[in-house]
Amino acid sequence: MTAASSAQKIAIIGAGFSGLTLAWALEKKGFEVEIFEASDRVGGLISSQKKQVLVETAANAILGNAWVEELFRDLGVEALPSGFRSKKRWIYRGRPRKLPLSMKELIRGFSNLANHFRKKQVRFREDESVANWASRTLSPEIRQHLISPGLQGVYATRAEELSASLVLGGFFEKDLRPPKGHLKGSVAPTHGMGELTEKLQAYLKSKQVVFHFSQSVIIKDLSKKFSAIVLATSAPAAAQLLSVCAPEASGLLSRVKSLPLVSVTLGFKKSSLMEGFGCLFPDGEGFQALGVLNNTDIFPNRGSLKSETWILGNNIENIATLSKEKILSLVQKDRARLVGVDEPFEFSQVTPWPQAIPLYGFQLKAFLESGVLTDSRRTFDAFRSGARIKESEFPIYLTGNYLGGIGLAKILGYNLRLANRMKRELA
Repeated sequence: MTAASSAQKIAIIGAGFSGLTLAWALEKKGFEVEIFEASDRVGGLISSQKKQVLVETAANAILGNAWVEELFRDLGVEALPSGFRSKKRWIYRGRPRKLPLSMKELIRGFSNLANHFRKKQVRFREDESVANWASRTLSPEIRQHLISPGLQGVYATRAEELSASLVLGGFFEKDLRPPKGHLKGSVAPTHGMGELTEKLQAYLKSKQVVFHFSQSVIIKDLSKKFSAIVLATSAPAAAQLLSVCAPEASGLLSRVKSLPLVSVTLGFKKSSLMEGFGCLFPDGEGFQALGVLNNTDIFPNRGSLKSETWILGNNIENIATLSKEKILSLVQKDRARLVGVDEPFEFSQVTPWPQAIPLYGFQLKAFLESGVLTDSRRTFDAFRSGARIKESEFPIYLTGNYLGGIGLAKILGYNLRLANRMKRELA
């Protein structure tokens, strides 16, 4: 730690996973950190509620890599590997299938891809959707039955709405890939993801990071006390906070759509759900849900009942306004169709998130490439080194699930790169 770095005080607005892991990274760089949170707890979307079954209100795991290992080691968190009972993954096509494509369809699709490689036409076209790119370079069948359901399980929307360069471009950016470690695949703490955010809070407190709960803030007021401010909030909340000090960035960011999600966790004494991680439902197969996770098979010690979590998204009109009873009715119909029998559940919890995930579409791409962020000439400049607002004379940085990619491991990697950038610029 240098004298210069120890003198820098950083304010982080938001105590979700993004804010907490950035505070962890900044503290290790020698910064003093204070966190301001509008609610009365840490974690944001993430919490683990211990009832008859362990209910994960958002992500149920994080993808393992060397950075995740370092975080878990610092916090004293034991990492459980996924696939406790089964590693099988299913996609529905008439019935649950481990591979929802015929050999003929696979050969035709990969022959088309090889042809596009030869012609150097694999790269994404300007404003090309994932659906158009996959149909063009592979085949409509691979797009509909493999790529689309796989991505909707992450991005909670149809491939037609997703920007190909924004979603798939990371595969071509080697310096965004995390270092490999001993942890591979999905991992989770013994007592659920809520344990991770709780231990992050305890660790940060032990390092003299100060928390302010149930507190709204104004950037101008914080700028008098801190060397820099980081907005670790949702895109809509960040747009609102920036409205006075960075109106151009605020206007562009306010156009980024946030998608609703509803998770429904059910507990059964006896379940006919197929063995494995779960099942994804492609658009056109007649399901209301995007997919179902078989919690009992993924991690051990998830409750006294067999549990599963159904995910519903904006493919259902006005999903955020539907009653708990209506949501449960939709899930029961989907489940009866999937397993072939209407089984009574012993436990249920419906968790709605009206603004859960940013739409990785063309409005977000426009924001990232607009020039309102310093050194951002294209999308992955912001992903690579962290986003800083250009029009503000006072240092304001951004982090969150609309930067760096969807998924906790990607957020963690983005925050480590952002902490390095802040070290260079502020210390």
